[in-house]
Amino acid sequence: DEAAAVLFARSLGVWACSAATFKVLPRAFASPSRIVVPRAKLEIAHMRSSGPGGQNVNKVSTKVELRFNLRDAEWLPDEVRGRLEADQANRINKAGELIVTASESRSQATNMEAALGKIQEMVDEACIPLKERVMRTGLSNGAKKRRVDEKKRTSDVKQNRKRVDY
Repeated sequence: DEAAAVLFARSLGVWACSAATFKVLPRAFASPSRIVVPRAKLEIAHMRSSGPGGQNVNKVSTKVELRFNLRDAEWLPDEVRGRLEADQANRINKAGELIVTASESRSQATNMEAALGKIQEMVDEACIPLKERVMRTGLSNGAKKRRVDEKKRTSDVKQNRKRVDY
C-alpha cells in the first residue's frame, strides 16, 4: 500500500514525505530553485528494525539509516547548511554527519523513500530564510503621556486623602 503510494507520487512529480504521509506536488507547482538531495552523496546503511513485522523483524534488515557529512556538502549553499546545522543539531554527530533513520514500514524500499523524504523536507525547510523581526525599543510617546497622566491622577487621589485643616 505504502510502496504503491511512493511509486504513484514519483510518477506525478516532486513529492515530500512527512511521517509516512505523502504530499504530491506536481512539477508545475515545484519551486524551480529547489535543492534536490543527490542520492549519490548519501551513505546508506540497512539494519534490523524494531518496528512492525512480526518474525520478519529478526530476519530482514528493513530499517534504513541515511547520513551525509554536512560540512563537506558542496551541493548545499552556505546559508542553507548553517540553518540545517542549527535546526537539526540533535541529528548531527561529532563528525558533522547528519543522520536520518526510517523504520516505519515493513518494507526496506518504503523506508528508504521515507528517509529520503525526511532529508528532502529538512533541506526544503532550511531553504526558507527566517524573517528578520524588528523589535521596538522604548515606549511610544502616547504610552509615556498615559503613564504620566495616570501618575498625576494617583497623586491627586492620595493628596485628597489628607486631613483638611478648617
